[in-house]
Amino acid sequence: HVQSQAAKEEQRASLIALPQTTNVLIGREAEANALQQMLLEERSRLVTLIGVGGMGKTRLALQSAQALAGHLPHGVAFVALTPLQSAQHLSAALADALGLTLQGSTAADEQVFDWLADRHMLLILDNFEHLLTDNGAIVWLKDLLNRAPALQLLVTSRERLRISGERVFELSG
Repeated sequence: HVQSQAAKEEQRASLIALPQTTNVLIGREAEANALQQMLLEERSRLVTLIGVGGMGKTRLALQSAQALAGHLPHGVAFVALTPLQSAQHLSAALADALGLTLQGSTAADEQVFDWLADRHMLLILDNFEHLLTDNGAIVWLKDLLNRAPALQLLVTSRERLRISGERVFELSG
């Protein structure tokens, strides 16, 4: 039978869409605790986790998101940005990670932003650095933050985003 739209919304009410990790995060407990405090207690809306490649940014972000999932009414989701060639595909990647079906002639940005507008959740945007050369990526992020006031973003990148309100969490060796 066909699932109603209301049932689909209820099913997505508390989403935990994180990739499974097989290894345990070792030696980063202090960083994980500090990152979780920024997101949960300080309610930072945009945290950029920066560091050189191979430092464990993604692993730390996933560990923190897993710990926070139960504290956020609408859950957490992970969006891998490595496959994207440009900012114009950000909304489609986000819709895919959230399990949203984009329909009709309404722009993907509008559909995704509308869906997120009243959600209190954490999105991990992983490997954002390669999109920083595209001004559209920063405009998209600003629009997302403006349109979804309870949304929190944890962005992993090799460099800061330079957006107003950004909290930088630097991961070192």
